[in-house]
Amino acid sequence: MMAKKTTTGNSLVDAYIRELELALTGCDPRERAETIVAVQSHLDQALSADASDGETKRVLLELGSPADIAGAMTPAPQMETNGRKPSDPFALTALVTSILSMVILIPFFYFAIPLALGTLVAAGFHLKAAQANKPLTRAAIVVSALVLAVALVVGLTLVAVGDPIADMPAPAVPLEP
Repeated sequence: MMAKKTTTGNSLVDAYIRELELALTGCDPRERAETIVAVQSHLDQALSADASDGETKRVLLELGSPADIAGAMTPAPQMETNGRKPSDPFALTALVTSILSMVILIPFFYFAIPLALGTLVAAGFHLKAAQANKPLTRAAIVVSALVLAVALVVGLTLVAVGDPIADMPAPAVPLEP
């Protein structure tokens, strides 16, 4: 039985394989493993166990750079859990803050308005971030905008109604002589 020749131990090949593994980090895991095995197999067939550095460099140049090989691979799928987007702590915090501003709108009217406005602005900026969880961030924007709209209606209603106690005529008190 013939022993399988291997290029392991050749520092140029080992460095090339490490560089290829690094370049393939963002690729589909199955395709990454198959590519590394295929490249190692090709190198084992193309190089003898006692190949010179010049011959090794020629074979590696023919293969192409690890970056070129990685560029042809399929990117790894985004990490999702049960079809949901990865968690986004900022979007979740913005949604909770906007809901809190809705809850405290009536008892703490003047505190709820700046809270909702700040959440609306921050979520609007966060929506443009690449890693943002768009549905959660949009929900925070909608809830904050709703709180501000309700606060505007309540405020305008209070202004229109005025102070009913101040508008009452003074009670008629008989003057004493």
